[in-house]
Amino acid sequence: MTAIIDWAAKSLGFRNKNEKVLRANGQKVPYLEIRASDRPKQPLIIGVHGFGANESQMQTLVNISPKAEYTYIAPRAPHPHPTGGFMWFGIEFDGQNARFDNQRVAEALDLIDAFIEHALERYDADPERVVLVGYSQGGMLSFPYLLRHGSRVAAVAALAGSFTEETRAWQQSAALSGKSLFIGYGTKDPLVQPQEMFQAKSFFSDLGLQVTYKQYPIPHVVSQQEVADINSWLDTIL
Repeated sequence: MTAIIDWAAKSLGFRNKNEKVLRANGQKVPYLEIRASDRPKQPLIIGVHGFGANESQMQTLVNISPKAEYTYIAPRAPHPHPTGGFMWFGIEFDGQNARFDNQRVAEALDLIDAFIEHALERYDADPERVVLVGYSQGGMLSFPYLLRHGSRVAAVAALAGSFTEETRAWQQSAALSGKSLFIGYGTKDPLVQPQEMFQAKSFFSDLGLQVTYKQYPIPHVVSQQEVADINSWLDTIL
C-alpha cells in the first residue's frame, strides 16, 4: 500500500520523486531518499534532523558522501514545530535550562527504530551496516538511541547534540562493545557545552564503544571539514 501511495503522489505531482513514505509504529513517516543503492545488502545511513527543521536539512547541511556504495535516507519528525518545520519531541527553554518529557523521548526513539526496521526491508539493506547520523535534536537523540536500541546499528554520529543527565538513566545495552560513535560539535555553539561532550565521550568509552571525538571552531552548524571527517570515519566502518 505504501508503494501505491508513493506512486500516486509522484504521478499527480504532490511531491518530488525523492520524497517517500514508510509506515512505522502504525503511522505514516514521510522521508527523503537522499541516495539509494540499487544493489542489495548495502549499508543504510539514517539521517535524523534537528528541532524545527525537516528531513531536507540532512541533505543540505549533513551532505555526507562516503566512498562505499550506500543508501542514505532521512525521516521527518512527527510533531509540527510552532514556528514551522517539525520536532521529535517538545522542548521548553528556561534560560540555560531545557525541559522535556522523557516519555516523549522514548516515543521518538521507538519511532526511529521502527522506521529503520522497515527501511531495511524496503531497501534490502545490510542489517550489519546500519549507521544513524543525528544533528542538533537528532544528535541529542543519538545518545539515548544507542542505549535503548543499540543492537540495531553498527555506528552512530551525534552532531551538535546535547548530552543530558537524563541520558544516563536509559537502560544500558550489553551489545554496545565494539560499536562506533562519532561525536562532533562546535566550540562556538551556544546550545552545546564542551563539558557535556567530554562526559559523553567518557560515558560511552567506558561502555566499550570506539569513540571518535572532534571539535570545530563553528557555531550550531556542521562545517565541510566536519563532513569530511564523518566521511573518513564512515569509510572505516562501511
